[in-house]
Amino acid sequence: MTRIAVVATMIILLMIPAALRAEHTDTLPLGPKDRNLVLRTVEAGQILDTRTGKEVTIAKIARRAANADVVMVGEYHDSMACHLFQRDLIREIGKMSPQTVVGFEFFQQGKDDAALAAWSRKEGNEADLLRATNWYGGTSMHYGYTRPVMQVIRETGLAVIGLNAPRALVHRVAGAGLDALGPGERRRFAYVERKNTEHRYFIQQVFGAAALRLPPWFERIYAAQTCWDAVMAASMRNILASRPGKGKKGVIIAGSAHVAYGLGIPFRYRLGKRRARLLTIVPVRVEKQDEDADSHPMLKMMAKNMPPVGVFSAGIADYVLGLPAEEEKIFPALDVSGHMEEDMFVVDKVGEESLPHQLGLRPGDRVLAVDGQAVTSQAELRLLLGMGRETPPRIRLERVPQPSVGKDNQTVRDSTSG
Repeated sequence: MTRIAVVATMIILLMIPAALRAEHTDTLPLGPKDRNLVLRTVEAGQILDTRTGKEVTIAKIARRAANADVVMVGEYHDSMACHLFQRDLIREIGKMSPQTVVGFEFFQQGKDDAALAAWSRKEGNEADLLRATNWYGGTSMHYGYTRPVMQVIRETGLAVIGLNAPRALVHRVAGAGLDALGPGERRRFAYVERKNTEHRYFIQQVFGAAALRLPPWFERIYAAQTCWDAVMAASMRNILASRPGKGKKGVIIAGSAHVAYGLGIPFRYRLGKRRARLLTIVPVRVEKQDEDADSHPMLKMMAKNMPPVGVFSAGIADYVLGLPAEEEKIFPALDVSGHMEEDMFVVDKVGEESLPHQLGLRPGDRVLAVDGQAVTSQAELRLLLGMGRETPPRIRLERVPQPSVGKDNQTVRDSTSG
């Protein structure tokens, strides 16, 4: 693959999480046939049973989960409301089923399991976990969103595993399709070649016109999506089928599109265990109220007297969590990339709305240290910038041209400066 093709593939893969949270896919006529043509509404903060449309509590979901093999919880990765819900749900499920195994999309199957087990045993600290799992080596998503869920794992001592495949394998599929995998590699993605026309339709809806106008591109991206679904389903299915997992319950935490309508992970899971009892939960974003919208005056007047709601198909999951129309981004993305040069990290790119940009980093900066700790890699820089602290970090860097030059052409930048 050419360098241009590799770069293009990487950009596409980075775009996928944002695309897969498209709210316009909440009302598709998919899912269980007994309710896939039923539309319902949800207010922010509500949890609804999609069969009845009635509001339920987390405790009630946990009681129902006692009769399920696996609970699959979809999320928007940068939604704190999603993660606080997950925290409370896992705590309740853990009380009823202490042998529960929690699996995460953001951790890798096998490779990260030892570090996750140590975390569950209350060994090491957060930085140890992030370094051991190379969290920031593959994502700029701030760990702060996942922190509440991992804290309840540590608090309860529940077992925790990684679900995902090595990123390099999925990147290869996104660039060249399933044929890019060798026989041994393909076995990791159990049932990946089994077709599901409804799932394909769903992912086409997510990507819209691009999926239809660029068929070869979509085929590769769709293959990557099915790889993710297949490996996460297999990772949990295999652990629960093993001797250590016998009699245990599973909880899967993954992006909403992997769970919605029972078409991603749930479908792939049942290919290996047909009678699996699954429970699914996804978020639904409340729609913004547009007072300037071109609608009937009576409808506008009624809307002012009613709370905003999100509209969804009852086939989307067993339960939905209503999210606010807009959520404050508590943790800006750590979107900074670059390379090592002469024992210094050279910044190549900084996202305009990212935390590194807010802290004053710009392309061309040569970063030496953050709060006195050496920057040895891109992942380490993201980790050091994203660590929880009460005051902004102090970044030691070299810049040309220099805004203010000190000894040895080094600048000590207070991160509050621009």
